[in-house]
Amino acid sequence: MFFSLSFDFFDHRLVLTTDDGSAAIALGKSVAEFHDSLFTMLREHGIEAAIVGRPYGVPIATPFAQDTEHRSYDASAVGRWWEIVRWTSDVFEEFSAEFLGKQSVPQLFWHGFDLAMGRYNGRPADGPPKADAVQAEAYSHEVIAFGFWPGDATTSAPTFYTYTAPEPATLPTQPLAAGGAWYPSGAGHIGGLPYDRVRESADPRATLLAFLRSGYAAGVRSANWDDRAFVHRTRG
Repeated sequence: MFFSLSFDFFDHRLVLTTDDGSAAIALGKSVAEFHDSLFTMLREHGIEAAIVGRPYGVPIATPFAQDTEHRSYDASAVGRWWEIVRWTSDVFEEFSAEFLGKQSVPQLFWHGFDLAMGRYNGRPADGPPKADAVQAEAYSHEVIAFGFWPGDATTSAPTFYTYTAPEPATLPTQPLAAGGAWYPSGAGHIGGLPYDRVRESADPRATLLAFLRSGYAAGVRSANWDDRAFVHRTRG
């Protein structure tokens, strides 16, 4: 059976579509209630699915099926976040079209809820082994990454970001466009540009593209990438 699951942030539902029709469950439940409703809906349509069932990369250890504490859902805030992510994804797609090497599509990472993409040069990454299988796969090769971070306890405002991994020693000395700046993080330095600076600029699209291009240029210079191999076409 073919099926898909998609979030509807207009009516705030999770929608299941199968060969035989569709069904949906409302958002706004506790994590445990959502987990139970989801798997009940799947089983009712003959779908047996298995997941790890516990958080990854966030400081919450409670398995999903047992988490009755976390149940807040602000539909208005979710709607605004969705509009930002949709617009950002469109700009990221335009940025992607300028690069002919291997790169990931803009995608939402489930643990940090950041919209992110990466460009790769094909060289295996040197350095100490990563702490887990997910990071080992994600950083197996040199990457210049870009994304949109909605904010958390340590980053109080939504921010666009870029970083290079493994981090070259000179990366924090490289200039960033549009008022971006380098900030220390647990794993090195991240170049940040506040979302509000983009939103309030005369041309938000051009402002974000300038920041992304400068982040890529910073990684190329400091990590000695052979940019000619990718036929990078910088637009005006």
